[in-house]
Amino acid sequence: MEERIEKRKYCFTWTRVLLSASLTFTVTAFTIIYTVQQDTRDRVHREQEQRDMEKIRTQSVYDTYLNDITQHILSRLNDSAAKTKSNIRSKTLNVLPRLDSTQKTEIILYLYENYLIRSDYLELDIDLSTADLSGCQFKYPCNLNYLYLPGILANNIVFNRCKLQRAVFNGSSMVGAKFINSYVSGSHFDSVNLTNAIFKQTNNLRINFANAILVRSSFRDGPNLQNANLMNADLFESDLTDKQLSFIHSNQINNLLNTRFPNGSFGAINSSQLILDGGAELSVSEF
Repeated sequence: MEERIEKRKYCFTWTRVLLSASLTFTVTAFTIIYTVQQDTRDRVHREQEQRDMEKIRTQSVYDTYLNDITQHILSRLNDSAAKTKSNIRSKTLNVLPRLDSTQKTEIILYLYENYLIRSDYLELDIDLSTADLSGCQFKYPCNLNYLYLPGILANNIVFNRCKLQRAVFNGSSMVGAKFINSYVSGSHFDSVNLTNAIFKQTNNLRINFANAILVRSSFRDGPNLQNANLMNADLFESDLTDKQLSFIHSNQINNLLNTRFPNGSFGAINSSQLILDGGAELSVSEF
């Protein structure tokens, strides 16, 4: 009898211990889970607040810029042209790094619509060389004929169904640029880095690619190059075919002088641009 009572006491004691431990474990686990969840919610809330504040800040910067530039444009009749251009350039180059790609795109469209970056209005043109327009996307409807943006940094820029006849990008870096279903006839890409660029279903008439880097560029889904200037251009590993390069239309041929072809070979070389051996070693006297 006493042995049975002792066993009951023993079981009861361990039951109490287990229940107590279980309760403690449950409370502890709940506390930990709640704390972790609360920390996660707090972090997400803080990150959202930071994003909202950053959005408000960039929008304020953007609005202030547009207001300032509008005032400069309205008052340019009273100021000298040089002063107006200088002020707009300074403000534009200062604000662009603080904006997102959508706002940068809108600023370029705004300047274009006010005839400040057009090659057919050079007397009003603003020099935006060194401006960073990387990642900007210009989409239909997009009329940018005579766009004048030499010397810019515009890696991965996109022009989708845009009119870009006679646009000027000379001296720019446009690595990974995409020209899709666009009209770029007569445009200038002299000395532009177009590595990995894509010209898809894009009009390629009379484009100036002189001295351009077109390494690994793609023209596969576009019409043939017509009367294009590829003098000194580097086409290494691009997908341009011999048929596309040698295309002739109305007796107009592509200029392939000093051009490096996709396979690494060179076409006709203009020897007049090479350094001549003047035989200087023959005129050196011995002492």
